[in-house]
Amino acid sequence: MVFKFLFRSVFILLLFLAVLLIFTDVVNTYKYSKMSRWEHTKANVIKSELVYKDVKSGSRTRMKWCVDFLYSYTVENQVLTSGQIRKGNVVNCSKSKGYVAKEISNYPYGSVVDVYYDPNRLNDSVLELKIVNYHFSLFLGLFLMILSVVALRIKKFRK
Repeated sequence: MVFKFLFRSVFILLLFLAVLLIFTDVVNTYKYSKMSRWEHTKANVIKSELVYKDVKSGSRTRMKWCVDFLYSYTVENQVLTSGQIRKGNVVNCSKSKGYVAKEISNYPYGSVVDVYYDPNRLNDSVLELKIVNYHFSLFLGLFLMILSVVALRIKKFRK
């Protein structure tokens, strides 16, 4: 009886997680489709350097290499600034200096780059029109859904 309850609980949890991951992918697909219609202009890279600093993660603080990056662009006579390279790229830190250096190597200080911005929210901008981990959640969600259905079939077959 306990095994049956535990099995059902795990099955429901896997199914819920699968649906949540698939939903996340649908939301990301929608965001990307909106971003592909954003306006673009030129931006000046006004800061592009690597910094080794303390980064707090939960209750721990560790030294990591971080991107200290900023660009400015002008839309409708407003000067705007941002440091976002792509959507989903919130924390630009890593233990690996090489990884972080590669992240900003295409955007050296003083360079002029293309920036894409939301015409309805001018301060929402990115340099690259892609979303981090795009479709990963879809594949993981489908895998978990198939896994949970197979587990259910095995359970019914054993009866």
